[in-house]
Amino acid sequence: MTSIKERAAALNLAEKLCVRPQAHGVLCKPVQSVSMWSGLISHLRSSVTVKRRRVHLKSHGDCFLGSEAADVVAEHINRVKGFEGAIVSRDKVVCVCQALLDCNVFEAVGTKVFGRDKKQDVFQDSKSALYRFVGVCTPSVDELERGALVNGIQKLFCSAPSDSQEEQTYPTGSHVQMSTPVKYTQTSVKANQLDTPAAAGLSVEPLVDGLSPSRMHTDTVLPKSLVDEVWQEQTLLRLLNLVELPLLEGVLQCSQTPSSPPSHRLAHSNPDLIYSSNHLDRQILKAFRDSQEDEWLCAALDCLDFLPDQPVVELSRELPQCFLQEQDSCDQTPAGSSSQHGVQSLRSVSTPVNDTDEDPGLSQSVLTQCKMLLYGSLMKHYSHTDRPPLLPEHMTDIYTAITDLLGNAKLGTALEALQLCLKLLPPARRDELRRLLTFMALAADPQEIKLDKEMENRLAVKRSFFRAVLHNKALSKEKEDLMVVFMLSNIKDIFMIPGALHKGVSDKLAGLVQGKQPDVTGSTFCQQVPSRTYTDSTKKTTDQELRVLLNSIHLDTKISAKERKRLLGQFYQAHPEIFNQYFASPPRFVSVEELMETAKGVTNMALAHEILVNHTFQVKPTELPEGSLERRVKEIMHKAFWDCLEAQMKEDPPTYGHAIKLLAEIKETLLSFLLPGHGRLRTRIDEVLDLPLIQQQAENGVLDISQLSQFIVEMMGSLCAPCRDEDINKLKEITDIVPLLKAIFSVLDLMKVDMANFAVSSIRPHLMQQSVEYERSKFQEFLEKQPNALDYTEKWLEDTVKCLREAEADSSGAAASSDPPSLLPLNVHNHAYLRLLRWDHASDPFPETVLMDQVRFQEMQQEAERLALLCSVLLVVYTTTGDAISGLPGLMETLKNTVSVMLADMHTPSYSAQEALATIGEKLCVELSQCLSQHGYSPFSADRKNTLRSQISATVHPDNTVRKLMDSRVQSYLLASLEFSQHKTPPSLPGGLAPVGRELKELAVRFSRLVIFNKLVFSPFYQKILHKILTGGGESP
Repeated sequence: MTSIKERAAALNLAEKLCVRPQAHGVLCKPVQSVSMWSGLISHLRSSVTVKRRRVHLKSHGDCFLGSEAADVVAEHINRVKGFEGAIVSRDKVVCVCQALLDCNVFEAVGTKVFGRDKKQDVFQDSKSALYRFVGVCTPSVDELERGALVNGIQKLFCSAPSDSQEEQTYPTGSHVQMSTPVKYTQTSVKANQLDTPAAAGLSVEPLVDGLSPSRMHTDTVLPKSLVDEVWQEQTLLRLLNLVELPLLEGVLQCSQTPSSPPSHRLAHSNPDLIYSSNHLDRQILKAFRDSQEDEWLCAALDCLDFLPDQPVVELSRELPQCFLQEQDSCDQTPAGSSSQHGVQSLRSVSTPVNDTDEDPGLSQSVLTQCKMLLYGSLMKHYSHTDRPPLLPEHMTDIYTAITDLLGNAKLGTALEALQLCLKLLPPARRDELRRLLTFMALAADPQEIKLDKEMENRLAVKRSFFRAVLHNKALSKEKEDLMVVFMLSNIKDIFMIPGALHKGVSDKLAGLVQGKQPDVTGSTFCQQVPSRTYTDSTKKTTDQELRVLLNSIHLDTKISAKERKRLLGQFYQAHPEIFNQYFASPPRFVSVEELMETAKGVTNMALAHEILVNHTFQVKPTELPEGSLERRVKEIMHKAFWDCLEAQMKEDPPTYGHAIKLLAEIKETLLSFLLPGHGRLRTRIDEVLDLPLIQQQAENGVLDISQLSQFIVEMMGSLCAPCRDEDINKLKEITDIVPLLKAIFSVLDLMKVDMANFAVSSIRPHLMQQSVEYERSKFQEFLEKQPNALDYTEKWLEDTVKCLREAEADSSGAAASSDPPSLLPLNVHNHAYLRLLRWDHASDPFPETVLMDQVRFQEMQQEAERLALLCSVLLVVYTTTGDAISGLPGLMETLKNTVSVMLADMHTPSYSAQEALATIGEKLCVELSQCLSQHGYSPFSADRKNTLRSQISATVHPDNTVRKLMDSRVQSYLLASLEFSQHKTPPSLPGGLAPVGRELKELAVRFSRLVIFNKLVFSPFYQKILHKILTGGGESP
């Protein structure tokens, strides 16, 4: 195992490390400089006036003047202890400002002069030079003290400071007097800033625009807690102005979460402690990071500060091996001297000193190995599923609002909302998120090293790190990906502080410093309240608003009584307590609640019954009537939509907003077709139709809609039913994008219908097994909530018993002393079903237990009436004609077909039975005359024809003797078919019904099956009702 010195030597970092800490009380230049520079930068940020300024007829926002910056720096140097006796010349102040400009504390604002961009690299002490603050982090002392400041900022102004002066400049919190407060957080700072407790927790918040020396006392320092509260208050107020948040509990919870920086950052704040080997390992990697200029490598090394000690130590021991392996592969050395040669060779590829521009850098192979080691360590740490995401879950409302803004193409508002959201994070988590996102953005670059052999860098980064950034169960996967992709695309802007927030904080702190009372007329800061208080307040406010709503429904004169009753019923269903309190008595329509609660169960029962009874049941696409208003509106809207899409696709460059939304709908539809076992197809669809990737391709102008459409068509071909193959082939022949998308949606609608019919056919066998118990239990639940749900059924059975008793009394001449055989429960039940084939559907309510089969009973009733009329006509023909046609072959079938055709539409509203029977009489007379002539019989005389026509026309009346006879025989046969199911003896066909024997038997089978199934389901209810009626509870004749 290599030692610390050997690893430092292998990386050419020995001269950059200080493995022993300074003794307690010993003052060193970096510690002194850190406090001075920190105080200077914080004073400059808080005191200089930042506002919108106009130069060369152009306006620039959030700027300050170079001359004002020099004035503020000179004022600070004259006032702060440690610079007593200093010679503060304007030239020296400009040198300090130049150092701040070079270290990106602020930057020059570009201006256009005569049409050309002009951006100063040299600080100008002028009122025409504009500058703008860049970041909030304090640069390192090494970066600041270069060039003219190489000997330190104190020696620049003080030619020979005494030892006593140096002792006075040691930063202790009360020595440095600042004109504006600074915010102390646990933000990460440079390693050389962690050597003193005073500098370890110092992080300057940019309080600008409005805080000038003329507006506030220079010797006033606000408490840290007050400054923190102002920042939080103003951030929340600005955030609420951008997005609508239903609750602030999650936001306040996040903002109150204490900052928890990595433990290793606080482990060496005491200089009396001995540095551990873990700390030295981190120092090696930090020094190695400072010696590199590769952005990818530096970003990865920055993320190591948040990793535990074990992976960092392992990495610090594996990283030098890359250099030794490279040396061994290039130059074979004798045994025992490989380590020394490796160290010497690695010295040649380390970063050169600062006084030269030469940068040979690492070899490509060593650089690749280092990057892969770093990537592996970071991936192992951040891809762990037990690790909570950096964006907390209790800020879901903000994430949803940001993704909605992105979906509506409001990118500027979404960016500012995201900046404010990140500002609410604890500083340590915010810093870790910034470093991780920076590394992810660089690692996802396709021009960088290949992270995975089987996928692109973007997908590898997404799989490894997206979950560590954002993982929320309340957000869909698409919204999570969209949020992270937006953060990566705007990595340089999301951690900046919005100018509006700067101004709000500056004005608020300026007022507090001047002793002004806080403004409470506008929005106020929301304080978190106990959950019980919040619940009580919410219930009270909700009840008040509900009473107002109920009062408006009750007293509104513009709505009809029927509509008011419906709205009151819905209100009672949702809020019965408020309803009862308002009316001070139970509602008159109590059954509405139970009916609405069981509506879904009754609907499911009816659907299951229909699937079971109707074997031809299928879901069919909705077809609007030709020429209807709905159809015209639909066609117009669809045409407008597709025309708009076509216009967008023809733009230069094309606009893909609507097209991407259509692709999202297609993706959702395709995923809905998949079964649980289709894992590979689901993965393939997610990979190809990756909406964040498609959005990025559209923004960069590289989206290929045609390729995606071909994939969609192929996937549809693999998922559709065989009957849709022809439609899929037609899709493959379409080349234009808009017609292809339109045709794809049409075929997808048909595939949805096919999938629904497939589900129906799959569930039918299961319904067959459980249908009786299922329907009975559902009806029982309905009956428990609706006690009067069998009223019409009881009346139906009571009327049947009454009819049977009257018929029995008429036949015997007197009422029997006890129930005759016809009043047995089974016989009464069969006659009750038979009465359904003579039901008056227009005036009598149908019994509840057979309500789901009302249409089927009505169809069988019409069929029975048609067969009875058909038999009546044929009986009249054969009776009137005589034996001359009784034995002619085929004549009966011919006459039957002729009459059947004429009676096919007898139950339609426009059908005229009188005219139809007159026509039937004429046709039958013609056919009979021809038939008699062909067989040698004398033709029909005029009298016989008139007699035949009149008798056929007379059957139009239901009380016609022949028709009543045929109708009774049909009813008797159907009743016998019900009894046949118990006695196993097939009923004989009554006389006169032979011509329609086949149709009558089919009708009897359908009728018997429906009745038997209904008995199985509702027999317990029928038994109770019949027992009550037959034992004295029913009506007496």
